[in-house]
Amino acid sequence: MAKEMNNAADSQEKTAKAVYRFKGTDYKKKTDLVQAVVRDYIDTHDIMTIEELKAVFDIRVKKGVPMVLSLDDAMKTKDSAGTAGGNFATKEEMQISMKKKGFLGIKTGVKVVVWNYWPADFFSRFLDLAKRIGYKIEEV
Repeated sequence: MAKEMNNAADSQEKTAKAVYRFKGTDYKKKTDLVQAVVRDYIDTHDIMTIEELKAVFDIRVKKGVPMVLSLDDAMKTKDSAGTAGGNFATKEEMQISMKKKGFLGIKTGVKVVVWNYWPADFFSRFLDLAKRIGYKIEEV
């Protein structure tokens, strides 16, 4: 049992220190990688609503919260300290605009944010999902 616990701890430590390459860019922070994949997906697919985006990135994180939300919905969540936005990457530079030329049915200025906390179990599910939807992400 102790050996299993050590293996799990080693796996989490390795994942925490890993660097991932996506479309020629190396990412040391998992949130930055997740954000880049979601941004690329929005830019290259005809996603019309946040609900469609949540259906594609159908990973539930802490307490069943979706890994992507509109900024408005994310600001309604609270983290353990009671901070609005909870564990979502809500800083302006991390917000992804769904406004795209030719999009109908999207409110002007709808912003998407991604979950900001990626322990090994959540992150491995994200990597599996990214692969299933056609993305190549490699550990370097």
